[in-house]
Amino acid sequence: MTSSANRSVWVIGALIAFGILAQIILLQTYRITQLQTALDIASRAKDVETDQSAELMYRLTQLQNQLEHDGIKQYVAGITRALEKPDHYDAIWHAGYDRGAKVQQDADALDVQKMHTTTTKETK
Repeated sequence: MTSSANRSVWVIGALIAFGILAQIILLQTYRITQLQTALDIASRAKDVETDQSAELMYRLTQLQNQLEHDGIKQYVAGITRALEKPDHYDAIWHAGYDRGAKVQQDADALDVQKMHTTTTKETK
């Protein structure tokens, strides 16, 4: 009976060890499957994000091109309107010329003041 009891203990021990080993293998398989699923979801999310970013960049470029095109059209239309009205064009040209001349006069006046200040300091 000792031999029979001893054998029963070994059989029960082997069954328990086999059950634990089977549970460990199943748990590892489950974990691997979960990680693969998470990796697949992350990869899909990255693809969606990349596609959306590309689409947004394309739309932004289109919008910038359209705005630039509209701005150029308005600029050219303004020049055309100004050229169609010679008196208006002359007034704009003379106003710009007068502003430039005034800036030059102011700059010359500053140069004269600097020279006068420098000369005054040197003579003292």
